[in-house]
Amino acid sequence: ADPTHQAPGHHGFAETPATHQGFTAYPRWERGPGPGPYKGTRQVAIDAMRYAPDGRILPIRMTDGPPPRSPLPASTCKEPRR
Repeated sequence: ADPTHQAPGHHGFAETPATHQGFTAYPRWERGPGPGPYKGTRQVAIDAMRYAPDGRILPIRMTDGPPPRSPLPASTCKEPRR
């Protein structure tokens, strides 16, 4: 949670195969006054993970807007089976 968002605490992690950049996806909603429960539309957020020099995952920064870009080189993409 942060001053503008609240999340329930269940999330998923993924890593890009080419760069090993980690991402987390989680549901959240805009924080209202008080401790909740909050009203309004829940959103799915995707945010990049950052790591400390010792390998620990640093606190996730909740962001607004589109997911972080992490283009994969064409050599890592496979053609779909037909």
